[in-house]
Amino acid sequence: MEIIDVSWWTTDKSIGIVVVKNEVGQLKAYIGVGDGQDEEQDAKNIADGGARVHKQQLEAIIKKLEGL
Repeated sequence: MEIIDVSWWTTDKSIGIVVVKNEVGQLKAYIGVGDGQDEEQDAKNIADGGARVHKQQLEAIIKKLEGL
């Protein structure tokens, strides 16, 4: 699995969305919390054990924001 991109939001926690390319070339995204000590390791941990983020979920959020 290859990490393609990471987006971080930081408050008292480091929340990240990690985009990866899997072994068959599919792009997938995962969201999770890092400990904030090592960005690369946090990204790997989220890619390995984060919650899957589906494209449809992100599109629905964007539509709601555009409707404001």
